[in-house]
Amino acid sequence: MKGYLPGIALLCTLTSCELFDYQPLDGTVNIHADGKANADNLSVIESKTIDKSCIRFAFVTDTHRDDDETELFVRLLNERDDIDFVLHGGDITDYGYKREFEWTYRNLGRLTVPHAVLLGNHDIPAYGNLVYESVYGSADFAFVAGQYKFIALNTNRLEYENPGNIPDFDFLGQQIADCDKYRGIIVVMHAPPNSEQFYGEECVRRFSDTLSQAPNLYFCLHGHTHHHTVSELLDDGVVYIGCDNIAKRSFLIIDLSPDGYSCEVVRF
Repeated sequence: MKGYLPGIALLCTLTSCELFDYQPLDGTVNIHADGKANADNLSVIESKTIDKSCIRFAFVTDTHRDDDETELFVRLLNERDDIDFVLHGGDITDYGYKREFEWTYRNLGRLTVPHAVLLGNHDIPAYGNLVYESVYGSADFAFVAGQYKFIALNTNRLEYENPGNIPDFDFLGQQIADCDKYRGIIVVMHAPPNSEQFYGEECVRRFSDTLSQAPNLYFCLHGHTHHHTVSELLDDGVVYIGCDNIAKRSFLIIDLSPDGYSCEVVRF
């Protein structure tokens, strides 16, 4: 029987390779988006909402590996005809593995409205940040929907050995510089200030000071905490809206109008 043990071990190894992804860390992914997935969708959003004074979008976040809930979310969105686009607040993976990116890309790709995805802290390890860039592009991006400007920022400072330019205040300042051209500004991030990801007294103060340069800032939108909240986190008059993780079977529908905004929690 001793002569058969290596064969049994080899069989177990081969079987395990079929069940598990043993090369999840090489920074590559079986998605042919050339880093343009967000840019392509944002182009559609901008073209379909030109000059609209009223915008309705869905915000979902922290889907991780909750595929059943994510698929149900997609089906629910596709049954509606009143949504302009979807924003995903990040953490589309648990561990930054390439197969997790592929699952989420496939699931969100079934949406009948355009969508854009932010980078979450769970998406960065295991070269996940490289996978994200190869699929979606830069973690900092901005776009215009109707009369409103959206600014998306990477705020996951804790995940980087040298997080000196996270968040990128130069990018944020440049995007806010022309805020008077728009009816309202919305800043979107994964981790909110004063979380374990977005830390540092000086960094948070600079963030608040930069946002103060946009008098028409409607609100900031974030995920990460896995809870729906509406609060002035920094006591500076800026409202932060947090969203439940998808495992709670919940997402947000947000309306923008000349009169302001409203936020509805949808539970399913």
